[in-house]
Amino acid sequence: MKAFSQLSRNEILDLTNEELNDSIRLEAIQRSIKPPITLSEALRRSEWRGYQKPAEAIKVFRLRQGWYSTDFGWLDEAKAVAALDGLVKIEKIGYKDDSLKIASPEVNVETVFVGVSKGESKAAKFMEYFDDSTEFDKVSEECIEKYSAVRQEA
Repeated sequence: MKAFSQLSRNEILDLTNEELNDSIRLEAIQRSIKPPITLSEALRRSEWRGYQKPAEAIKVFRLRQGWYSTDFGWLDEAKAVAALDGLVKIEKIGYKDDSLKIASPEVNVETVFVGVSKGESKAAKFMEYFDDSTEFDKVSEECIEKYSAVRQEA
């Protein structure tokens, strides 16, 4: 890649947006003007990087039937599944009658996560790291004017 002032007319016409930006930055460097840093470079120089603390939880297996679930559970899934063996549901026959009947439970084992600590996200601390870019802006405007003129003429 060449500095902008070293490019021929045809080379200017063939520039992509990225190449145009690079050639303007090289032109500024050639004139001993420090180009401003890019946003990605500023982020690399910032004090913090983003951090995600995962939530810590313990798996607990409990019985669930429809909307209803028990407050009791097992830490071992095999024991929860074994509890289903021979399980029956006891239902009341009517509202006023205390008679009971045995029904099919239609229960499954549900996995729930009981939190030990909650997850947290910390945003990256970004300290602006921009210098005065007035001199670079002048070079950039000069190059863009020439670029526009060449494109308009073509």
